[in-house]
Formats: sequence, structure tokens, C-alpha cells
Amino acid sequence: MYKKTYEFISKQTNDPILERRKCKISWEDFAIFQSDIDFYDKISPTFNGKKYQIPRPTLCPEERMRRRLLFKNERALFRNKCDLTEKSIISTHAPDSGFKVYNVKSWRSDDRDAIDYQREYDLWRSFFDQYKDLYFDVPQIAMMNDHAIKSENIEYCQNVAYSKNCYLTTVARKLEHTYYSSNMAWWNWLIDCFFTMESENCYECCDSNHLYWCFWLQYSYDCQSCWFGYDLSGCQDCIACVNLRNKKYCIFNKQYTQQEYETQKDNLLKHLNKDPEKIKKKFYDFVATQVHRATYNTNATNTYSSNLYNAENAIMCYNVQNIKDSKYCVFWDTMEDAMDLTVGWELNLCYEWNVPDHSYKACFTVFCRSCTNIYYSEMCHNCQDCFACVWLRNKQYCILNKQYTKEEYGQKVAEIVEKMQSDWERGEFFPSDLAPYPYNISTVMDYFPLNKKEATEKWYKRREKIEEINVPEDITLIEAKDLWYSSSDISDEILQKGVVCQESGRPFRILKPELDFYKKWNIPFPHKHPDIRFEERLQRMPPKELNIRKCDKTQKEVLSVYWQDVSFSVYSQEAYKQEFYS
Repeated sequence: MYKKTYEFISKQTNDPILERRKCKISWEDFAIFQSDIDFYDKISPTFNGKKYQIPRPTLCPEERMRRRLLFKNERALFRNKCDLTEKSIISTHAPDSGFKVYNVKSWRSDDRDAIDYQREYDLWRSFFDQYKDLYFDVPQIAMMNDHAIKSENIEYCQNVAYSKNCYLTTVARKLEHTYYSSNMAWWNWLIDCFFTMESENCYECCDSNHLYWCFWLQYSYDCQSCWFGYDLSGCQDCIACVNLRNKKYCIFNKQYTQQEYETQKDNLLKHLNKDPEKIKKKFYDFVATQVHRATYNTNATNTYSSNLYNAENAIMCYNVQNIKDSKYCVFWDTMEDAMDLTVGWELNLCYEWNVPDHSYKACFTVFCRSCTNIYYSEMCHNCQDCFACVWLRNKQYCILNKQYTKEEYGQKVAEIVEKMQSDWERGEFFPSDLAPYPYNISTVMDYFPLNKKEATEKWYKRREKIEEINVPEDITLIEAKDLWYSSSDISDEILQKGVVCQESGRPFRILKPELDFYKKWNIPFPHKHPDIRFEERLQRMPPKELNIRKCDKTQKEVLSVYWQDVSFSVYSQEAYKQEFYS
């Protein structure tokens, strides 16, 4: 983010910049606001009667997000072996990762107590070195989900909970029949979607909410039976429309009668099943001729962010709903008074965390759930007052998985924090060399891609080994280009075959419920691998950054996800409302 962006936000929010810093990785300037200092003060813990102020960050917000994403792997799966049962499993950890890996049921079982991995803290050694020793000793979960515990048939989903019959879906909860989708919550039958919340029977929809029977929609809300839409609200039975509000029977923004619309729709579906890429190109070419909003927020007040739904006082946040008084947060639902979070649900006063569900005053942790006053920990559930712990359940006053009394805990943590401060280790998320995944297979690659040379120059780990694709002997491969696009012309025989992606050459399978969905809704049969489809969805989204540009209607400066030189017109929120809501 740029200096002028910080200054613009400071002026608009009456939040003074107290300090300007240079990121120690990117060397980009970034600002520390008064509200940042107030937040650090609120979350600063007290140990042994002394308050230890959270230090100001040394990395810019983008690099802080990059570092957190290094600790997430959502789509790279490996054939591995459970170190407890010795049975074959699918895992986010490669066999040569150095971790012990347990299958989901064994990892979540109460048969083992992580206290058994306890160790004494050594004041003469680096804190992160000691944490690394514990981290690599404690078993990792093969896939972070609750398969066969709170969920059913979600074995191949990462970071998914309270769901049923989902496949290759990531970062989701309370879903049924959802496939190849990411950052989702509530309801069912969602395929190839991204951040489409509280929706049903949707395909290739992104950054949307409350959709029903919709296909290829983006930035749309409260719509029903729409095909190819961009920035729609309250629409029904519309095709290839942009910026419409409460409309019905429109095609390319032109009004039709119901009978005319049905005739045109039948014609479109025929062409869609002959050449879907041509139809999609025609639609996205039309989108490029229309006005775009500077940022895409709905029911938002005093927000300088994008892709928010129900938001108040949210600064530089993206893809979040129900958020208040927060900064630098991405993905998920219901958070208040938080900063620098990546994926979370129902939390308060949390800082620098990956997936902090149902937590309060938790900092520098990964995949911890229902925790309070927990620091530098991973995979702990229902814990409070813990420091540098891994895989604990229902514990309090633990350090490096060792149990202490309340008084001992306060004294010991105070010693550790003071040593960390003297070693310049405190106040930051885990260093990148502690990340469990190489750069090129972690989630960071989706949002901050680096080639081999760039990653090496920044000292990031990479995985160069390419896993062999093991196609079962009884599976016949068929080239996607040799298949019909019309799903109604595809027989169930395809379920016993592997489809070779026409772009990447990688084989993929089709599931019976998936094929039934395509046939039911007249969706063209996919010719591309799910990973390629995911990458194409990402390409349709603007970067998660804000830039200063002029509103093309009022010429006033606004913050936008679009640069000044884009080919289409960009309107401020106020100008957009006047144009399309009046």
C-alpha cells in the first residue's frame, strides 16, 4: 500500500498517523495509526503483575499477511502415511515434510494427551528454536477438518467443519454438497464458488451473498435464477447483466417481457452448451464496458476496504461479513476489534492469527479454537492462559505443553517475554522459516505469487519435487477436448474415467452428485482441472489492495481496488448510488 493511501485513510477517519516505518522485508513505507496503538494497548497482556506492551510491527500489512499465509495449505494434497496406524492417508503435509502426521480421527481422539510432549523452557536458547523443537515433535493432523466427528463425508476438505458431503472444498463451515469451493459458509449445493455466503444451488459465483439458483455471478446479493451477472442486487431471471437493481427479465441490461426472456434464455443455453468460452468472453467483454464501483461493499459504514457485507469501521479488510472496528483482516465471518487476521469466525480482540475461531485476546497463533489469552501456539482447543503450546485440549497455565500453577505460569512467562524482547523475537508472528509448507504449495502462492528466483532471493523455502500422478489401473483417461460440453450428452460412464484437463494436462475425476448437478441446471461439462478453474476465479478478482484514484463521475479522489488506467469507468460509492439506485 502506498503512502498517499495511508494519508487518505488517516484524513477520512480522523485517525492520525503517529509513526512511519519501513518494512524490513519489502522496504516499503507503512504507517502506524493512533488506533493501532490503542489496539496494541488493549491486547497487551499482563504477566506476574506487569503489563507487557505489544510492540509495533516491523512488517507492512501485506508482508504480515504473506507471512501468515505461509502457514496455510488449502489445495496441495499428498499421499502420506499415518504415523500412528501406518495406514495410507491424504494429507496437506508431504511425506518428506519432517512432520509426524496422524489421520483426522486419531488426531482428534482423546486417547492421547499432548502434555506428554512437554519440555522445560531454556532461557539460554532462542524462543523460536525451542518452539520449533516442540512443533516438529507433536503430530500434525492430516487434514484440518472434523470428518467423522462433527461432519460427514468431508474427508478431502481442508479447514472445513460442521458440514456434510463436501469434496475438495476449503475454508468452510455448515455446508452440504459443496465441491471445489473456498471461503464459504451456510447452505448447500455450491460448486466452483468463492466467498459465496448463505446461498444455494450456485455455480461459479464469487464475492456474493444470498443467491439462489444462480450461475457465474460476482459481487451480487439477494438474486435468484440469474445467469452471468456482475454487481446485481435483488434481481431475478436476468442474464448477462451488470449494475442492475431489483430487475427481472433482463438480458445484457435490456428489458424483455417474460415470454421474450424465456425464448432468449433457451437460445443462450443452447449456445452455452456448444461453446461456453465464447459466451463467457462475450459477457466479460460487456462487463468491461460498464461502470465499476471503486470498492464492493454492502451495508457498510465508515469502511475503507472491499468485498465486505455488514461492516462498520473496517479498514483495509477483504472478503469478510459482519465485521466491526477491525483492520487488515481477510476472509470469514463475525469479528470485532481485531487486526491482522486470516480466516476467523466469532472472535474479539485477536491479533496476528490464522483461523482464530471463537476466541478472545489471542495473538500469534495458528488453528486454535475457543481459546482465551493464548500466545504463540498452534492447534490448541478450549484452552486459556497458555504460551507456546501445540495440540493441547482444555488446558490452562501451560508453557511448551508443560503444566504450571497460576503463579508459576505468570512468573515463567514474564521471564520468557523479557528474554524474547531482548532477542528481538517478541511482537511478531512466527518467522517464515518455521512455516510448515514451502512457499510454492502454501496458500500464499494464490495471493502473492513468486517464481523460484524471487522466492529464493527472499529466503523462502520451495518444494521442487513433483509428485507422480498415480492413476489407478482400472481408470481409463479421456481427453476433455474429446467430450461434449453439453452435460446431458455425458453418460454415467464418465464417473469411471479420468478426464484430462485441456489446459494443464492433469487428470481429474467427476463425482455422481456433481454430474447430476450439471445436468439438472444445464451447466456445461467442465473441461478444465479444478485448480485451473480456481485460478481463473482469482484472476477475475482485483488485487487485495487499495489505491487512490479519481471518481470518473465527480473527479473526487477515492480509494479503489482499481488503478486509474483501467479501461472502464470507476465511480465512488456515492456516485454509484446516485447513478444506479435513484
